[in-house]
Amino acid sequence: MASWRSPRWLSFSLALATLLVLGVWAYWLRLEASHARMLSTEEARAERETVRLSNGLTEQMSAVLRGIDFVAKDLRDRYAVDARGFEKAAHIAANAFPPNALLNVAITDEHGLVRYSNLGGIGTDISDREHFRVHADHSRSDRLFIS
Repeated sequence: MASWRSPRWLSFSLALATLLVLGVWAYWLRLEASHARMLSTEEARAERETVRLSNGLTEQMSAVLRGIDFVAKDLRDRYAVDARGFEKAAHIAANAFPPNALLNVAITDEHGLVRYSNLGGIGTDISDREHFRVHADHSRSDRLFIS
């Protein structure tokens, strides 16, 4: 019977240890490659999902903004015809949108003085504010401006 200290036993042990290290190394490489593939797949999935959500939010915001633009023009026309019924129409319009989508409905005169606001502040001068200046400077333009 050969002793565990014999050269033959040491050669066998060294070969076995080498095979074990090579096996672990090969397994590690396969795990690393598998992890890289899974990571790449999940990154691509996350990117697709992000684009999908972004497109959905863009469409939703676009619809809300088109609705606000439509309501603003409708309220403007209603005010010109019936200033007394305007407050009720503004209240109905504000309630037609998601909460906090339409916070302030206001009417200003050509000088920038607030004549109506659902938040109060009648008589406030907003002539120096960007959202008034855009419309005063381009009075022929009938477009929605968001500041």
